[in-house]
Amino acid sequence: MEESTKDKILIAAKELFIEKGFGGTTMRDISTHANINKGLLHYYFQNKNKLFESVLQMATFQFIPKVDNIVHLDINFESKMELIVDEYIEFLINNPQLPPFVLNEMNLNRIYL
Repeated sequence: MEESTKDKILIAAKELFIEKGFGGTTMRDISTHANINKGLLHYYFQNKNKLFESVLQMATFQFIPKVDNIVHLDINFESKMELIVDEYIEFLINNPQLPPFVLNEMNLNRIYL
């Protein structure tokens, strides 16, 4: 299945934000990496802040629904915690660059919890 333009942008932005950080990545870098023109990038995401926010949401939306499903299972608390930890470890294995990236951006005051 072919990726949508928006998906191509999000994937390219995630790769570049992780590699270069927010400050080191330009919209031009992202459009080049996604192989689209800059106008199309601005059509989908008006600015770099909105795109950055979308990339973070994309990453968390891979994990949060799985945790939500586990929370609603009819099993004891310990079993739920084991499943959540398993999902978290799998998430980190699939996204090893994400924790240092988030910590770095938090230190630079770009991400607020």
